[in-house]
Amino acid sequence: MNIVKTISEENLAVTILIVDDQLSNLKILANLLENNNYKVKKALDGESALISIDKEIPDLILLDIKMPNFSGYEVCQHLKYNLKTKDIPVIFISALAEVFDQVKASEVGAIDYITKPFQEEEVLARVKSQLTIQQQKKLLEQEKNRLKIERENLQKEIKQRKETEAILYQSRALISGILTSSLDAIAALEAVRSLRTGEIIDFRCLVINPNYGKSLSSRTRRFNRKISF
Repeated sequence: MNIVKTISEENLAVTILIVDDQLSNLKILANLLENNNYKVKKALDGESALISIDKEIPDLILLDIKMPNFSGYEVCQHLKYNLKTKDIPVIFISALAEVFDQVKASEVGAIDYITKPFQEEEVLARVKSQLTIQQQKKLLEQEKNRLKIERENLQKEIKQRKETEAILYQSRALISGILTSSLDAIAALEAVRSLRTGEIIDFRCLVINPNYGKSLSSRTRRFNRKISF
């Protein structure tokens, strides 16, 4: 049977660890995946697999169930207890004649399984499916983190605006108190500039205190008397 190839540039960045105590199975799976442009690492037992994973986290693990000393169930359970490795997707490898315990596999954290003898199309389909799911999970997590950061930034901005508004309110209250209590006549003016030349052509009154208002009122009355006479 010809090896099915689904080579893509994305596969170049994907590392798959194959764990099987049968060298022939390792070679078959490794050749299949390498011919489809996946980066492959191999381990002949559970202990070697854990050492390899500790050095470099793979994107996916193909894990044989029946191995001496350290079964696939035990390896998978060990991975799921570790925060560093708990999110690595694991596909169990089971012989067709073996009784596969799906409940136990699910309990220890496996997400899928393939059977021996290997069907190339099935292996590639299951590998691609789980890698796609894992990629979608990563994108979703990135989006959640982005939204979290945006929400935190928005909350900080709202807090800063409230603090600024409080400071402005206090400043206005202070200025208002000074203007009201001052014995001097005070007026705050704003320069009005020409749009063409930029030169000051007038002044706009922004605020006056009561004494300035009284002074202005007194001047107006005197001016009106002069006009009357």
